[in-house]
This record gives sequence, structure tokens and C-alpha cells, in this order.
Amino acid sequence: QMCIRDRYMGLQVGDYSTTDIFNPSSVSTLTLLLTTPIPEGYGIAMYYSAPPFENLEFLGAVANSRPSDTFTTGFPLNPEINSQQLVKIAIKIEPLENLKTLVQCYDNNSMMREYSKKVAENLYNFMVSYHKEGLIQGPAGQDYLVIPSNFIDKWYEKFENKYRLCLLYTSPSPRDRQKSRMPSSA
Repeated sequence: QMCIRDRYMGLQVGDYSTTDIFNPSSVSTLTLLLTTPIPEGYGIAMYYSAPPFENLEFLGAVANSRPSDTFTTGFPLNPEINSQQLVKIAIKIEPLENLKTLVQCYDNNSMMREYSKKVAENLYNFMVSYHKEGLIQGPAGQDYLVIPSNFIDKWYEKFENKYRLCLLYTSPSPRDRQKSRMPSSA
């Protein structure tokens, strides 16, 4: 986890402040913290950008009414990010109306769907690993996979171990984000 604070000091509305994050595959969450109030009617948006640093992807926002929050990045599971050595985090002061639109565009269900898909893929791969020779032909030409009756218990134990040990299983997949142009100064 990383904490971003005081990067907005001295910013004017619409200006950006950027910071580099090295080895983004190890950053599953970012916390954005306001340490001093900002003008009423405005909030601080946090974005990231990956090479070639042409677009901004929305991560989240805070305001005086909610001066801090922790956002899941999805970096460990995003192959476009976890293979990079560096991403840029951009902080921008924006009107609350703009931020409300960006926050509404964030679809938490999409993130959970992707995470569920990864769990289902893991279970399927575990089941298929029991069968070395191919599927068994059943009645009416249907294929059957024969697995031990305790395979769910074995899979769950293996999954729990991975969950505890590996950030790739504790961080949800990348979310759909609102794109925005990265300023040339970043």
C-alpha cells in the first residue's frame, strides 16, 4: 500500500501533480489523503498512466467531506501494468460535478466480475489437472471428467494458501476506468 498526500499543495484547478511508482506490480492499493482543506465545490482526483503516458485512468477521488480513501489499483493482475517498471500517478483538483461523473463511471460490478472469473478459471484448471488422458466418453456422446470426490476441499485449501501468500489473488482485476488525456508536462 502507498499513501499519496500533500501532492496537491499549490495546484490550481485543472493542474496536475505527478509522482512515479516503480514496480507497480507490487502496489495493490493507493491511499489518497487530504491534509489541508481544498476550496469548497472541488475534489482531488487520482489517476494513473502507463507508458507511453498518453492517457489517464481514473482511480478515485476525495474531497473535504471525505478527506481520505484507499483505492484498489488492480496493477498486480493487469498485464499491461504489471509488466511495466514504472507508472505515473497524477493528482488533479477538479469540480465535484466532474468527479461525480467519473465516480459513477466506475463500475464496481465489473471489477468483481473479473475477480470471480479469475477464481473460476483457477478452479477449472485445478479440475482439468486431474485428467491426464482426456475426457471419458459417456452416454449420448457426452464427455465426462472424472475427479475425486474431495477435489473441492483440496482446491479450496490450495486456493486459500495462494490467497494468503500471493498479492495476485488478493487484488481484484483491473477495473473499467474513464480515460482522460495525459498532459504533455507529466
